[in-house]
Amino acid sequence: MIEANRTIYRDKDKVVPIMVEATQKPKAAVEFAWESNTKNCVWSVNTGFTDKRTQWSIDNSVENGDIEAGKKPTVEQVANNQLAEEATGAWPAGASPSGIATE
Repeated sequence: MIEANRTIYRDKDKVVPIMVEATQKPKAAVEFAWESNTKNCVWSVNTGFTDKRTQWSIDNSVENGDIEAGKKPTVEQVANNQLAEEATGAWPAGASPSGIATE
């Protein structure tokens, strides 16, 4: 997930077509979403999901109609933060295997 998130920020031209295929949304809509999500730093770069970002994504998906309000998941249903913390906990503060500074 961490590498995928880094790629999302680094290689828009590579990931937008993948997102279009996965979501079956128009390219213009996906590009708009990509711009909004990267501007708001929705995808963390060197850590797992954070509760704040995950909640924003859930709320945004309800707001734009991708998730029905009655089926809105909780943060805990979307991400296992403990697993992400265990996976990234071995890195020294401010460092990562790729050399990209952590948040």
